Amino acid sequence: MHGISKVKNKFYKIYLKELYFTLDELVYFKDISDQKINKLKSKILNYCLKIMVCFFTLKFYNLIKYYARVVAYIKFKK
Repeated sequence: MHGISKVKNKFYKIYLKELYFTLDELVYFKDISDQKINKLKSKILNYCLKIMVCFFTLKFYNLIKYYARVVAYIKFKK
């Protein structure tokens, strides 16, 4: 996602930014080494726990950020 986002919803904007930034990072580092992929894979369980904590503490910005990273990893593995 390059340039200025035209999405009005701030939560959807956060989701798109994190999703595509993480996907681009994974695709770029896939050719160089698997270190970035393995690092993200080891953090998936931690991100899932953080999603639950953020949901109960009503920190929706962080919830969407961590959810987007998990979705990016799942999409990348397919």
